[in-house]
Amino acid sequence: MNQWPGVKLRVTEGWDEDGHHSEESLHYEGRAVDITTSDRDRNKYGMLARLAVEAGFDWVYYESKAHIHCSVKSGKAGGGLPVATCLVSLAVGWGGSWDGVDGVLAPAA
Repeated sequence: MNQWPGVKLRVTEGWDEDGHHSEESLHYEGRAVDITTSDRDRNKYGMLARLAVEAGFDWVYYESKAHIHCSVKSGKAGGGLPVATCLVSLAVGWGGSWDGVDGVLAPAA
């Protein structure tokens, strides 16, 4: 079941190669993403964060009014799923599928 028909999940930031995050950010290690909904309806962000936790992200944080920050533990520490695995799980929980294009999780048809 699609949580919000017609609304897509957007990955607004993943790997950071431009230095836009703090020095110790997991975005530089490819272990963090910032997500939002395509309609940017902040009323949906609480459920979006819950879906991200259920999808396997180790840390989910309502970082700003603009997005939800999600990250995973280092595999070296015996933790975390890869970010991509969590995104696919989030897409399935959302009721859609990962098309891998433009950082958008498309709703199920």
